[in-house]
Amino acid sequence: MTFYLPRRYVSVNTERSRAGIEFPTKVIWHDGRSWEIEKTLCIQPLPNLTDGSVCFTVIIGGKEKHIYKDHKGWYVVILPMPQHMREGNLLGRKPVLGNGE
Repeated sequence: MTFYLPRRYVSVNTERSRAGIEFPTKVIWHDGRSWEIEKTLCIQPLPNLTDGSVCFTVIIGGKEKHIYKDHKGWYVVILPMPQHMREGNLLGRKPVLGNGE
């Protein structure tokens, strides 16, 4: 059985090195928001996927992130949001009620 996480295809600006290696420089979300890629740390093929996906480990906003490229284009993996975050409780704690409970 093959398990795939949901993908969101995005636009990515790239530059090529003298050796012809493509490096991502900016990720552009479907709604127009964009993030500069400060550095590419690692480029690694994902042999367990049959679509030729390659993982790019990058730094965006000072944090390590992953973006991917397959035969269709660039994508990010959309992880399911935990229930407490969907309900607006970002810390995962019980909401504090006004009556001290």
